[in-house]
Amino acid sequence: LVAHWSGGPGVVGSNPAVPTNNKLRSIIMIGVIATISVKKGKEIEFQEMMKKLVNAVNLDEADNLFYRLYKKSPFIYVVLEGYKNREALEYHTKTDHYKKYGKAMAEFLDGKPEVTIMDELAPNK
Repeated sequence: LVAHWSGGPGVVGSNPAVPTNNKLRSIIMIGVIATISVKKGKEIEFQEMMKKLVNAVNLDEADNLFYRLYKKSPFIYVVLEGYKNREALEYHTKTDHYKKYGKAMAEFLDGKPEVTIMDELAPNK
C-alpha cells in the first residue's frame, strides 16, 4: 500500500482500504523504498556520500528501524528504510544530515528518485 499521508479521519495514510478501527490494528511501522538513478561516472562519489547518510541515519535517528543502501544495477541504487511511525519518517526528512547529504548528492543523480511509502500490515514476530 502506498501512503501519501494526506488521509483524513479513519484512514491510514491516504488509503481508505486500511481503516483504523477495532477490526484492524494500527500500523506497526512505515516502510520506504527509494530507487535512485545515478549519472554514469558518478557512482563512486554517490556511494561515498550515501554511506555517510546511511551512517548518520543509523546513528542519530532513534525511531529509524533500518536504513540500508543496495545496488540494483550499474547506475540504479535502492534504499530500504523502516520507521517506527509516521512521525519518525517526517523527522528523518527534517534532520540536518538528510538536508546536508541530500543537497550534496543532487549533482550525482540522473533524475528524481522514485520513492514509495508503505504502511506495514503484518509484523515480524
